[in-house]
Amino acid sequence: MRAHPPSGPFDRSVKRASVSIALALSLAVGCAEKEAARPDAVVAEAGAPDVGVDAPDVVEAPDVPTIDVPAIDVPGVPPADVPDVPDVPDVPTVDVPDVPDVPAIDVPDVTVIDAPPTDAPPGVSERVSPNMGTATAIILDPAGNPSIAYGTFAGDTYGVAVSTRVGAAWSYQQVASLPTYLTAVAYGFDPAGDPHVGYVYNLVNGGAQRGMRVSAAARTGTAWTARLLTAGEFGTSLVARPDVYVAASGDVHAVVPNSSSLVMARVLRHVALVGGALVDEQLSVRPPGSTMPAAIGRTAAAVHADPALSFFTVADWEGHSDRAAHYTRRTGTTQVTTTVGTFPDADSILDQVWGADLFRLPTGYLALTANAGGTLRSMVHYRIFRQTGSTWAMQTVGPVRLSYDDWCAAPFADGALALFAYASIGGSPSNFDLRMLLIQPDGTWAERLVTVDADAGRFCSAVTNGTTVHLAYRRRDAAIAYMRIER
Repeated sequence: MRAHPPSGPFDRSVKRASVSIALALSLAVGCAEKEAARPDAVVAEAGAPDVGVDAPDVVEAPDVPTIDVPAIDVPGVPPADVPDVPDVPDVPTVDVPDVPDVPAIDVPDVTVIDAPPTDAPPGVSERVSPNMGTATAIILDPAGNPSIAYGTFAGDTYGVAVSTRVGAAWSYQQVASLPTYLTAVAYGFDPAGDPHVGYVYNLVNGGAQRGMRVSAAARTGTAWTARLLTAGEFGTSLVARPDVYVAASGDVHAVVPNSSSLVMARVLRHVALVGGALVDEQLSVRPPGSTMPAAIGRTAAAVHADPALSFFTVADWEGHSDRAAHYTRRTGTTQVTTTVGTFPDADSILDQVWGADLFRLPTGYLALTANAGGTLRSMVHYRIFRQTGSTWAMQTVGPVRLSYDDWCAAPFADGALALFAYASIGGSPSNFDLRMLLIQPDGTWAERLVTVDADAGRFCSAVTNGTTVHLAYRRRDAAIAYMRIER
């Protein structure tokens, strides 16, 4: 910084005269230059906008007399004592290293991949099993995916497997190996989300059927563990049709009419795995007030275990003009049997009840059976029993020329029932198509064709959600297939 010397009175006079002379010369020179080079518009400084306004003429200002202002003495204010501020040490300069340039990275375009559909297209058959299959049980797993437990066989190798549809692909997992083919199967999940499978398979000795055995399998992690529930024979009738159920707790229940003849069974056998404990008992379900033993129809028995242990049977004793359907509820050791409906007996040894099922709806239980003459061309009646409170009502669908023994069903939440049965194609004893009867709560019904590629037998199972039916069945090539059907 440049220093200036002190000034006195003379210096101020000289300075004032010099300023007056300089001011006069500046005004004169400025006016002369302005008149010589003055454009119509003012030239703006670089970077300023050209506003295009004529600058006014500069008028010389008159001399302004200088007025001496007397100085006013301001009383002095004693300076406050300000403590000495200690010297602040110099902060050393920190050299920041140069940051290297980061090379630009080219990001490739991201290809949007369409996720596979959650639901299968309606009416499209999808193969589930890599090998041939037998009985099926279809459910919706905790994620809402259709999942099927079923019997498998390839040559002389038999087993139980589970397949689940995730996206558009079906998985496959072996549950257990069997000595012979699967007869019945049930499938469910416990509150922890672990799957359980209950199943029945035939005992064969010397090529002849010698009864049945019941097993239960549970999966923990990725490993399945199977447990045999019956060591000996479980029924000896060749036409006995067992029913299996997996409760919400994971417990497994199985029932079968225990018969040694082709005509009827007088005892219902109940085998279960409840809380890890085995149950094996015989039940004599008879009409209320009757003194004669109940003769359960050859294949008409079903079990349900949520929330209470429940059985559905059809009494088919000889010499009686009607058949009586019964619902039995057991709580602890208390067992109560109720007659839920009757229907005519054709008084023929071939006219039997065939199959049974039992469901629980928000309004109460729904039970189902069928009766027919027992020949290929017999007309069949499907008998539906609906519970509302403490009362039951029976509905009849038929007569129709559909299968009497090989059928499966699943109810909707509103009480409508999807029933699947087979029909002979062109009267052929070996070619069948699969039909669906949609039965409304008021008993009205309509029939529709599901597929012509079906193998008749006790292979189908169904489950519903919303307005959709999920169906498992066996095709003519003996493979297990899946189909989604809109209501």
